[in-house]
Amino acid sequence: MGTQKKGYFLADGTTRVPSVTTILGRFKECGGLMHWAWQCGKDGIDYREARDKAADAGTLAHEMVDGWVHKQPVSMPDVPPDVLAKATKAFEAFLEWAKQTQLVVTHTEMPLVSEKYRFGGTFDAILVNNKRSMGDWKSSNAIYGEYLAQVAAYGILWEENFPDQPIDGGYHLLRFDKEYGDFHQHWWGELEAGKRFFLNLRLAYEDDKELRKRAKCPNSTSSCPIQPPAIERWRPCGTRQTAMWCRLASQRAPWVKTAAIGLTSRITCAR
Repeated sequence: MGTQKKGYFLADGTTRVPSVTTILGRFKECGGLMHWAWQCGKDGIDYREARDKAADAGTLAHEMVDGWVHKQPVSMPDVPPDVLAKATKAFEAFLEWAKQTQLVVTHTEMPLVSEKYRFGGTFDAILVNNKRSMGDWKSSNAIYGEYLAQVAAYGILWEENFPDQPIDGGYHLLRFDKEYGDFHQHWWGELEAGKRFFLNLRLAYEDDKELRKRAKCPNSTSSCPIQPPAIERWRPCGTRQTAMWCRLASQRAPWVKTAAIGLTSRITCAR
């Protein structure tokens, strides 16, 4: 679930804090997205219109699940028949999984804020069947380490706000393939490494913000004419890339490398 429109604020009502996705996004590699936007411009297409009109089976299946959770019909205007068929197949697979696991959605899309760590987020669902689990839906062609860190961060938010209702049933990540609409279910009994990894990124987020301010010229309100090269940001989607990103972070916190590679290993095992 993304950031709510009004943002997240501490209990004082005035101090705004970053969201889970904002923190993770600060250190995400975005080369592919930039190339896509560049290609749209080269072809004379407004990338915003192309983004808004893009329909894929995974996103549609995701919307079907949201509609099922909220007991609301899903509007599907101008959806190609082949995309609709794939999305429906994925949604039916989800319904079968929900029936077999007998998991019940007790809370959904609830915005929460951590006063302790100063961040906010909105999770997709709390799933209960004797034990309480955190659930997250994704429309993507693969799963990445940041997904585990994201759902783990939601666990931090939940357990701080509801300390008498711990996440004792693990973490579910339900993925809908964007192209084929295939349904994939992943489960982890605990994600302590994901929590440590996210909290370290939370600290790095503040350090990055401070360094960006200090990179400006002294005694000037504008940035220096010559800017330092941008820091490479790596998506933790492979051991090599994860290790390269962590080498930058390890100058401050060497143990981050272990946590990130650990998350990547757990993704490989879960596929």
